[in-house]
Amino acid sequence: MLVRRDPRTTMTTCPKCHHVRATDSTAPAWQCPACGVAYAKAAESLQRPVSERPVVFQARSESRFAWAKWFMLAAIAYGGWTGYQYSLRHRSGDASGAFGSIAASLRGGMSESDLRVLAATVKPGDVTLYTTTDCPYCAQAKGWLNQYRFAYTECNAETRSDCAADLRSHGAMGVPFLLVRGRPMHNGFDSDEFVALLRQ
Repeated sequence: MLVRRDPRTTMTTCPKCHHVRATDSTAPAWQCPACGVAYAKAAESLQRPVSERPVVFQARSESRFAWAKWFMLAAIAYGGWTGYQYSLRHRSGDASGAFGSIAASLRGGMSESDLRVLAATVKPGDVTLYTTTDCPYCAQAKGWLNQYRFAYTECNAETRSDCAADLRSHGAMGVPFLLVRGRPMHNGFDSDEFVALLRQ
């Protein structure tokens, strides 16, 4: 047993907390007055291999920065609300106020009327959009082109073999793939790149 007694006195040292028991202690002789553990149980527990000892979990104390989680939650909620408001304004075409500059940057720095004027200069055959049937990015590209009334020719690579051959000949890795006045857009559809190619 690991309960140690001082040979000069009748003092006992606790195997758990290492408290030295005084001779005038009022606790029972089998129990440590400091931690309350039974000497025999503590000694038995310490003799077991570490893998067999019971795992004792301590409850986490409340952090003194508990307010930080509420602050982060509020920041995330505010960001979500702001993004939702932006999406509502952007979808409805209202780009006024603080969101105006963001919406303008998504249109290549041009106003909607400038984009419509640019779209009027595009002739049929100037823009070829290669797509597939179930491509969500192709649908977004078509939606943007239709929104500003750009003329374009759609070429579905799934339904037409000549479109698939053209797509391969240009080295396209996927769709949507656009040819703007004979110049390819290799990174899918990007409104800034599209406007820049039309302005050249």
